[in-house]
Amino acid sequence: VRNKVSIAVTHVVAHNVSGAKYKNAVTFGINIMSEDWVLKCWENRKNIDFSANDAEVMVYKQRPFLGCHIALYGFNDSEATHIKEIAELNGGINAELDDPEMTHLLVANGVDSMAIPLTIPSRIHIVKQQWFWESIQIEACAD
Repeated sequence: VRNKVSIAVTHVVAHNVSGAKYKNAVTFGINIMSEDWVLKCWENRKNIDFSANDAEVMVYKQRPFLGCHIALYGFNDSEATHIKEIAELNGGINAELDDPEMTHLLVANGVDSMAIPLTIPSRIHIVKQQWFWESIQIEACAD
């Protein structure tokens, strides 16, 4: 177990996507895992045929939107329903524009940035659809 992400690190355990260690792991292509992965590896510590990269434990990889409260802006109903389902499957929590827990505002392609409500707090990450699909593709919350 290491406290810093370096070349020797093979996996990072994360509780959300906002920490520096998480972002470094994404940058270096390091697997980001849940605490359950640690427990499963510990259960198998005496099994000489076991690897921390075995398929049976890779199910404990963290989902890309872990802890993200995502609100949508500018999507039609059909698109919004689809994106909300995909977000939930990938660890996201659907939020409304006035949700105090919102962390990300996902803006539809073609929406003028000047149209985004001025009431959105500055701490909110305003992201485009490309960010959403890229995060799913790389299996981590894109920066």
